[in-house]
This record gives sequence, C-alpha cells and structure tokens, in this order.
Amino acid sequence: MAVDQANKIVSQGWQTWELQPSGQAPAGIMGAVYALTGVHEPWTVIPVYAALYATAGILLWLIVDLFLEDRHRSLLCLIPYICLPSAAMILYSQPNKDIWQIVGFFCFVYGWSILLRSTTWKDLSKVTRAFLIVLVGAIFSWIVRPYCVQIMQAIAALLAVVLTLILIYSILKKKLAWFRTCILIVLVWMSVATFTPFTSFSLTVPKFNFPGSVTAPPSSVTVPIQINPNWTNTNWLPSLLDQKLAGVAAARDTYTKTAGNGNIDDTITFHSARDMFLYLPRAIEIGFLSPFPRQWFESGSTSYNTLFRRVSAMEMIITYLSELLLVWGVIKFWRRSEIWVISISSITMIMLYALTITNIGTLYRERWGYMVLLITLGFAILLKSHSQNKTKTKQQIIAKSD
Repeated sequence: MAVDQANKIVSQGWQTWELQPSGQAPAGIMGAVYALTGVHEPWTVIPVYAALYATAGILLWLIVDLFLEDRHRSLLCLIPYICLPSAAMILYSQPNKDIWQIVGFFCFVYGWSILLRSTTWKDLSKVTRAFLIVLVGAIFSWIVRPYCVQIMQAIAALLAVVLTLILIYSILKKKLAWFRTCILIVLVWMSVATFTPFTSFSLTVPKFNFPGSVTAPPSSVTVPIQINPNWTNTNWLPSLLDQKLAGVAAARDTYTKTAGNGNIDDTITFHSARDMFLYLPRAIEIGFLSPFPRQWFESGSTSYNTLFRRVSAMEMIITYLSELLLVWGVIKFWRRSEIWVISISSITMIMLYALTITNIGTLYRERWGYMVLLITLGFAILLKSHSQNKTKTKQQIIAKSD
C-alpha cells in the first residue's frame, strides 16, 4: 500500500497522496517518505518513529515532573519507558499506529494536567499553551485512531465539569477575579469542543483474514463495524451513550471471530448495556492483570510469541507493584490533580480495550502506552514518598538537636 502511494505521487503528483489510505495512516506516511527519499524500504521511516518515541518520552518526563517537581527524579521515572523490552518489541517491530496514539494521548494528559493546576489559573498564557497542547494531542490521535478522540473528548468533558465547579467555587469565595475566571472557563470548554471536528467518522476495525490469529498482522485495510441486530437498547441510558456501547460490542464481535492461542473470553459477547456492565469486573481483571502468571511460561503459537510471554513475566511483576503503588498514591496524594488526570484517562482507555479485545497479546500491545503511564506514575509516587520521608526525618533530627 505504501509503495502504491509512492508510485502514484511520483507519476501523478502530490495531489494523489492520502494520509489514511483504507484507514491506514502508517501506510500513507510511509508512502510520503518513500516518495521523498526514492527508497521503498521500511527502514526509511525509522527516523520518523524514533522522533515520535523521543517526543513521547519527553512528554512523559514533563507529565511526571508536574507531580514530582524535580526534573532529575522525574528522569529516573522514565526507566520503565526506556528499558522495558516490550517497548522495542511493540514499537520497533514494524511501523504501526501505537506510537502516534501514545504521543497524542500524552499531549492530552499533559495539557489537562496543566489546566487543572491552580497555579495555571492566574496566567492565561499557560492556559492557552495547555489548550494548544491538547489540540495537538487530538490531531495525533485522529491521524491513526479517530475513535480514541471520542473517548478523549468524553474524558475532557468530565475534567472540564470538575474544573468549572472548582473555579465557580473560587469565584464565590473571592479567591479568583470573576472576569479572568470566566475567560478561563470559556477556554477550558473550548478545549473540549476542539475534539469535535475529529469525531465525525465511521467506526472501523482491522479486517482479519479468517481463520487466523489476532496476534498475527491483519490485512492492511479496515472495515466499518456492523452493529449487532440483536442489540437491545437500554431505556434509562441516553441514546447516544447506548449507541456508543453498541459500537464497542460490535467491535468485540469482530475480535471473537479470530483464532489464537492467547484468546480469552472469546465466547462472551454483549447484547445490551447490562451485559457490558456485568462484565466490568472481569474486564478490570483482564485489563490490569493479564497476562496472568499461569500464561507466562506457556508456549506461544510462534517462537516470537513464546519469547513475548517470557518477557511479559518480568514486566507484569513490575506492573503489579506499580498498580499497588498507584492505589496507595491516590490515597496519600489525593489532592494532587495530576494523579487524577493520569489515572482517570489511562484507566478509561485500558477499560475500553479490555471490553473490546479478546486476545491477550493484542490487548498487551494496544494498552501499552496507557499502562506505561501508570507504571511511571507508580515509580513517581515511590520517589515522592521517599523524598517526603527523608525530609521529615531530617526535620525530626534538627528538632531533637535543638
């Protein structure tokens, strides 16, 4: 597909170039690079993906630094992002959509983390910068996964409601000037509305060659999902929300039709919102705890999948520890808005994939960016607590000496 794009550009001009041919933005980008370099080899896009990976790392560092307020300690928190073997296996194995979505999502989290900081509210230039960062995040996500933009807009709306209530309370308590605060509220809701132009699309899923393994590369085209005619509407839910849930159920139906050693709960489908709500506890278990220990040392369908399972053993131990630290951190640092932005955003995205994808290998790859953000936050919570305890100990020693 990328070669076809490059050949069209060379023979007919750049007006024939498509960013998302058959819904595949990586192919469109590769086609452009092929046309520019004259070399039709995948290695020519390595600089592009290396730059994206570095950009995501910088954004992750900035996000953590908002919480730690110590740039050197924040760098230490990037160790999982840099050193986890899955990063190379997932992001460098082939040109894919994942790193584009990760950059977009990190922009979203960073922008909203800035917006929810009280130190931002008195400086409209900071608010504007955060607004632009969120906009960039929406663009990056739309390029590869338009459906993620809708989820991000829903998260943004929730955060905007919370922030609006806090700002109104601050006006009533005369902590903030009403005129400047009203402008801030408008800008906040503008950042939510920014997502709207990117949410008009037909929801698609990868077209798999049946029968086959979902862990193997699907065909390079996507197809619109078909809503299950047996879907039962839930009267007490808003019709728009019910339709979105029906779309998630339809996407899951596609994954249940694929064969694979790593499939899990592939006989379970949703026919109503009630079915989905009842499945949530199991989705939480799969989304945050899989691959499970019993799967770490099983053989995969290929030597690559077997190696991947071995690697996942170490990474899941780190993940479990980080998730425990995250729970503790939410309790200990519940006043810090950065924790809530990171947690709500990442958990929502992981749950979306856990409800949709019925193959652990695919889920592991798709959730990687959101999970590594939670792991990094877990490391940051540990360092923050250690720093506070160290400071407290010093103060106690000084107090005793006095």
